[in-house]
Amino acid sequence: MSEWKKVEMADVWDFEEEGKATLTGVFMNVESDVGPNNSKLYTILTDGGEFCVWGSTVLDTRLKNLVLGEEVKIVYTGREKSKTAGRAPYKKFDVFHRQAPMEKVDVKQTAKDMGLDQPPPQEKPPFG
Repeated sequence: MSEWKKVEMADVWDFEEEGKATLTGVFMNVESDVGPNNSKLYTILTDGGEFCVWGSTVLDTRLKNLVLGEEVKIVYTGREKSKTAGRAPYKKFDVFHRQAPMEKVDVKQTAKDMGLDQPPPQEKPPFG
């Protein structure tokens, strides 16, 4: 029997921290209605591990048509004054995406690893 593994929440991306304004990785998951503000929570797999990104109006709009498994690059570009009077400045992001590159797979080795290198045993028909 396998060991139990604790499910941990990925680190939250702190885009306002010095030197952390860009997050690049594979778009892995999106959850809706998370937390007290019923926000979206996006999961990005990077070379440094998984990171969660809290949604915002800007991010939700730009990420809504991405496909899971695509590569994504999110760049925090700062705050911008809202055009609506009395509203607080909002956080701006540029979002880029592309199809993840295909990895070369050795089909023969993969089949062998799965035990498919031998033909299935032939069964006799029930009525013969």
